[in-house]
Amino acid sequence: MKNIFHLFKQKFSNKSSEAIVYDDRWFFPTLDRPGVIRRWIIGTISLIVFGTINADSQEWAYHFISLCQSWGVLSFFLLIFFGYGGRWLRKLPIGWSWVSWIVMTITFSLIMGSVDSLQNYDTPIYIFLLIRLGRDILFVCILLFLFDGQHRRGSASWVKTRLDNLQTRMRPHFLFNILNNLAEIVRTEPEKAEDALLDLADISRSMLRQDPEIKAVQEKEQAEAYIRLEKIRFEDRLKVEWEWDLGDNVRLPALMLQPLIENAIKYGVEPTSKSEKPILIKGWNDDSYVYIMIKNSMIESAKIKGNGITLPNLEERLQWLYPNKHWFRIKQNSDYFEVIIKIPYKTI
Repeated sequence: MKNIFHLFKQKFSNKSSEAIVYDDRWFFPTLDRPGVIRRWIIGTISLIVFGTINADSQEWAYHFISLCQSWGVLSFFLLIFFGYGGRWLRKLPIGWSWVSWIVMTITFSLIMGSVDSLQNYDTPIYIFLLIRLGRDILFVCILLFLFDGQHRRGSASWVKTRLDNLQTRMRPHFLFNILNNLAEIVRTEPEKAEDALLDLADISRSMLRQDPEIKAVQEKEQAEAYIRLEKIRFEDRLKVEWEWDLGDNVRLPALMLQPLIENAIKYGVEPTSKSEKPILIKGWNDDSYVYIMIKNSMIESAKIKGNGITLPNLEERLQWLYPNKHWFRIKQNSDYFEVIIKIPYKTI
């Protein structure tokens, strides 16, 4: 049974690196979360048993088989529906997601009800179908209620482990590049190398803390330290322009700016030997959300295919920190590449 759950979950797991824009109010099952399929099946069986118990005790077997044929099959189709269609449905306004499952439920209920009504001669067909339709919609509503956003996140320990793993995956590549830069100047420019080591020590210290969120002022200081380290290699080719209007105590995900800046440097500075437009880093907020935007020039020879692992890792980390309460949008054309992030406004 464990292997069946594992294979079924793998089938629906999203392994694509494409960034997804989720509707903030999405609450339907996300089947790549731990234990969701198992809870869906357990919920379906529990509701079937509950419906059977509330029927006439002399016809329990008949009602149990009838509910398995209707609710069991309906539950399976919804599982397939959310498994294959959830990724695209989450890009739509939430109203269309509601319409989609309601239409599917009504269609299924009317088809199955019409078949069953052929064996029912005591009740008018339209009354029979209305009762059947109301029963099926109630079943689906109760089943979906079991899978709100917090329920689908899994246990707190599982989430923390996943976040730590995503954050750790960024470190080796980052440290490797910086150490290479230091090796080039440690003999020729020892004072510059000493300053760079202090910046690296500050960034390493922040990595060791593993705090999921830190103050905006701390995140900006770490990003500035990273930019100073990269300037060792790129010198005047690397230009950065800040438009930073966030308060010092606003909460930001730890190490959020560094991978975005690294991505901007990789595709906007590294491929060319001449100075391009500066990397623009903006941060602002309203009463409900914090917005971060990073924009860089797009070099024709450095077209991004799949965005590597940097941006997908960051997007997944944001999804675990702020499930269905964030944006991660990418805009790209022949001249520029832009990432815009929206997260809930909080202060420390």
